[in-house]
Amino acid sequence: MRVLLVDTSSIALKRLERMFSEIAPAEINTAAAVRTAIESVSRHPPDLIITDWNLQDHTAAELLRVLKTRPNWKDIPVMILSSPLPETVAEQAKQLGVVSLLNKPLAMEKFQQELKQFLPAQTLTSTDAPASDTRDVRDEIRRIDKLITLPTVIQQVLEVANDAGSSAHELAGVIKNDQTLTARILKIVNSAYYGFYRKIGNLDQAIVILGFEEIKNLTLAACLMQTFEGEGDDLFNLKAFWTHALGSAYVAKAIIKVKPVMNPEDAFVHGLLHDIGKVAFNQYFGERFRKSVALAHEQKRPLHEVSNELWGIEHAEIGGIIAETWKLPKGLVNAITLHHTPVVAGRHEVGVHLAGLANFFCHRNNVGDSGNPVPDVPPKVTLEVFDLADTDLDEAFASLEIDLEAIRSLV
Repeated sequence: MRVLLVDTSSIALKRLERMFSEIAPAEINTAAAVRTAIESVSRHPPDLIITDWNLQDHTAAELLRVLKTRPNWKDIPVMILSSPLPETVAEQAKQLGVVSLLNKPLAMEKFQQELKQFLPAQTLTSTDAPASDTRDVRDEIRRIDKLITLPTVIQQVLEVANDAGSSAHELAGVIKNDQTLTARILKIVNSAYYGFYRKIGNLDQAIVILGFEEIKNLTLAACLMQTFEGEGDDLFNLKAFWTHALGSAYVAKAIIKVKPVMNPEDAFVHGLLHDIGKVAFNQYFGERFRKSVALAHEQKRPLHEVSNELWGIEHAEIGGIIAETWKLPKGLVNAITLHHTPVVAGRHEVGVHLAGLANFFCHRNNVGDSGNPVPDVPPKVTLEVFDLADTDLDEAFASLEIDLEAIRSLV
C-alpha cells in the first residue's frame, strides 16, 4: 500500500508516519504543499492521501480540484486531518469528495478505527486505466537504455561549454565526432531564422558567431532529434513535432526578452523540452500513443486528458520521468511535468508558466504540430506572471516580432 501524507509541519508528518506504521505496512511519501503533493501523486500514485487543510501554497481544496480533473486520480480517496474546520469549509471539503474529516490532535484509536472502516473499500484502479498498466509504463521508461542517461555528446558538450577555459575549437571538436549531428546543427544555423548573408560552413565559425550557449542549445535540439528519429505519419508527424518544439523554444526565448524573469538560454530549453514525453511515448509505446492521438482528434479533446483516461498516464508525466532520470534541474523537471496544470505550480515556478505560454502561442499560430488538437488556454496566474492579464494574447504575440516562416524552416 502506498500513502501520501501532506502537512506543513514536519513534526506532524513524522508523528503520522509513526502512527501509520503501527497500524499497517505502507510505503509513505510526504509533501508540504499542493504543488509538491501533485508532483508526488504524478510520480508515485498513492492508494490513499491524508492531508491537512491549510498547506504552504493553497488549501487542500485546490489539491482536491486537481485530483478530480485527472481520470486516473479522481478515485484516490482523500482524508482531511486538520484543526477543526468551520462548517462552511467542512461542507466544501465533502462536496469535493473528501471521504473522512478528522480533527487534530488525533488519538491512535480513532485513527485506527477510521482506517479499518475505510481501507477495504479504497481502490486506485479503474476500468480504463489499470494501475498495473500505468506502473508498467513508468518502470519500462526508467529501464530503457537510451533514456537512462543524457546522450553522451550532450554530456560532453555541457562539460566543455561550462568550462570557462574552453575554446570554440574544443567545443566544435566534441560535436564533430558525430557527422550526422554536425550536419543537423549547421542546417539549423543556416536556416532562414538566423538569416546570415553567407553560409556558415563549419562549427568553429558557427560557435564564434552565435556563441557557446546558442550552439549548446542547438546541439541539444539536434541530438534529441537524432535520439527520437523517424518521419512519423499524418497522425503524428515527427518533423511537424520538432518544428513545434523548436518554435516553442524560440518563442520562450522571445518572451523572456520582453519579460526578463529567466535566463534566455534556459528559457530556450524549457520550450524545447516541454513535450519530450510525447516522442518517448510514441517511440516506445507507439500503439497506445497513436490510439490516444487518434481519439483526441476524433473527440476534439486535449491529448493529455485522453491519454490519462485510456492508460492512466500521459506525456507530461513520462517527460518528467525522463527529465528526472537525466538529472535535469528541478525547475525544468517541473516545467515538463506541470505545463498542462500550471495552476498548481505557484507564481514562483516561472518555467512552468513559460513552457505553457510558449506552447499555447505555437499552437495558436500553427507552428508545427505537437499532436494535440486542443491547446491549453493559459490560466490567469500564467498571464499575471508575464503581465498579460489585461492584454489581448494575439496582440501580445505579435509584439514579440517573431518570424514564423523562419521558425518553420528550422527542421
